[in-house]
Amino acid sequence: MSIIYINPQSKKNREKTIVVMGLARSGTSMMATILKTLGVFIGDSLTDGSLEDKEISKLMEVSSNDEALKKIISQRNNNHKIWGWKRPGAFKKIANYENLLRNPFYIFMTRDLAAVSLRRSIAVNTKINDNLSQAQKQYLSYINFISSTANPSLIIPNEVANLDKDFFIESIVEYLGLDSNNEQIKASKKIILPNNNNYLKSMKNNQIKSGRIISKNIENSGFSVINKSSKTSSKIKSVGVLGLAKSNTKTLSKVISDLGVNTETEKLKTIDDQLFVKMIEKSSSNKDVLKYINIRNKSSNIWGFHRPKAVNYITDIEDKFPNPHFILLYNDPCLTAINRSRKIDDKFIEKLTLVARQHKKLDLFLNKVKSPCLIVSHEKAILNPQGFIDLLKQFLDLNPDKKQIQRAIETLKSKNLNKVKIASLSKYIGAVDPIKNGILKGWALKKGDENATWVDITINNKLISSLCVNEERKSLKRKGIGKGNHGFKIDISKYILNKDRLEIFINHKSSQEPLINSPIKYNCQK
Repeated sequence: MSIIYINPQSKKNREKTIVVMGLARSGTSMMATILKTLGVFIGDSLTDGSLEDKEISKLMEVSSNDEALKKIISQRNNNHKIWGWKRPGAFKKIANYENLLRNPFYIFMTRDLAAVSLRRSIAVNTKINDNLSQAQKQYLSYINFISSTANPSLIIPNEVANLDKDFFIESIVEYLGLDSNNEQIKASKKIILPNNNNYLKSMKNNQIKSGRIISKNIENSGFSVINKSSKTSSKIKSVGVLGLAKSNTKTLSKVISDLGVNTETEKLKTIDDQLFVKMIEKSSSNKDVLKYINIRNKSSNIWGFHRPKAVNYITDIEDKFPNPHFILLYNDPCLTAINRSRKIDDKFIEKLTLVARQHKKLDLFLNKVKSPCLIVSHEKAILNPQGFIDLLKQFLDLNPDKKQIQRAIETLKSKNLNKVKIASLSKYIGAVDPIKNGILKGWALKKGDENATWVDITINNKLISSLCVNEERKSLKRKGIGKGNHGFKIDISKYILNKDRLEIFINHKSSQEPLINSPIKYNCQK
């Protein structure tokens, strides 16, 4: 699991404007509360519960008065080295105002679309299917903005914040360069409460005041059943675990297996049902479909299959399955993209965009399926394993013993053991060589751009030169890095002569992120 840091910049830059964005109900309110608790100014006039800056939001999204916006930004720049605001939908318009901001730093919150949509259903009393469809479209637009920005940004899965709050808060303090004290840090960690419904309570109170009709339910369990069965318990039941590839459907299949659902064939002991692939996915024959079902019926009264890809076609043959029940898993698209990546590199955003697009398949399935279907938020399942197990027992009419329940809970908890880390994703690369005879050399370029870039060279906090990086460097050409003419060289003898201790920073000029081996600690007396 990772927090993704894109377009990283030098941590020396202490002045910045932080903007928290995301889909509504994706954790942006929690993030705003944390920033405020850590000492970041996020506005004087804030909305109840959601902590949105009324003044900034109105100027950016209602008015076109740039002069008024410039004035308030200038005032806040004068009063605060670091300040910001939270507005989930700011990604739709903020590109028009980036030039007004001082060193903008974005925080992009992500969350699985089931958790987002179910929370919206509760908050504004709308249908889950409609919310999921709307969330998928908005998420794709959101990811498009993330892929286009050149500003330093943190992509933070809400699930990660909940699983490792210590690491999460410490990372926020470090990467934003905050001067938060121990009490502020301690208080901010207490804000992160899994299954906290204070926001929904606040929304309910606001809606009561306005006289709007709302749902009585204010608890977001993260699960919802559509097409509820009116039948009494059946001796035979088939269970399909569906979702997107690498969205942790395999773990969910293991959970239902722990609870007593037969997810293995007699000949092939595997969670990923290869018999299903052979006889159903790769065969268009109804005879093979019925043969597969007959094999599985003989193995157990309640059996299941795990095939994420089946979401594309299973509704066309669902009437052939005995008493079918489907479990549709929604994972955070960012975490799914991480699962699909051997390493976090410059192709990560492409993978994230692909995952966002593929959620359309889940929408199509929900619009076509006629059998009972349990919509599951992965985040909610692993943060409340007992509640999820209880719901699975009810949905599938299972009666597992205590050992089976404990095994299923342990399977879910095992997903929490992955260490959270920061993965840095930069459009700029480069390195600096050791200083020799007063000569500083290195190389730098922007990925995908063969034009010359620039580097800033700073010695003991004093900028001594901005260099155009355009010298030929044969080692780069041999390795296929750009055209090979991405080197630089400068004589810094006069700056280091007779100096005992020096700290030399070599940063990309555009992003202010350091090259590899920068800063150089130098002592010319040695």
